[in-house]
Amino acid sequence: MKKSDLRTGMWVRFRTGEVVMVLLNSKDVCREGDILTNGKGYFSLEKYIDDLTHSEVIGLDIVEVLIAQRTWDIIAFSEDNFDCIWVREEKMNLTQEEAKEIIYKATGKKIEIKGGENALYRV
Repeated sequence: MKKSDLRTGMWVRFRTGEVVMVLLNSKDVCREGDILTNGKGYFSLEKYIDDLTHSEVIGLDIVEVLIAQRTWDIIAFSEDNFDCIWVREEKMNLTQEEAKEIIYKATGKKIEIKGGENALYRV
């Protein structure tokens, strides 16, 4: 999902777990002045990169996008009344040693990774 896919009335979940509503100035793509709000404050969508990550604060990365099951549910968020339409696919960053340990636990076999930590290809 991209920032341009967001629409007014959608709700998004930050990496911190907080859920906020999307409010756009128009029906078109996100532009200056568009915000995310929880009713107590707001977060500017200008600070978000197209992949829905925040340009400054990791905890404000958007990790889920939710839509209301019924129009009148848009106003007040209740988990039961919303469907998740997108979830950020998280990547696992591992060192070679961590990867070896995981493979060993899963298969019972020790492995050797050739080519070094930054190799493009493994032989």
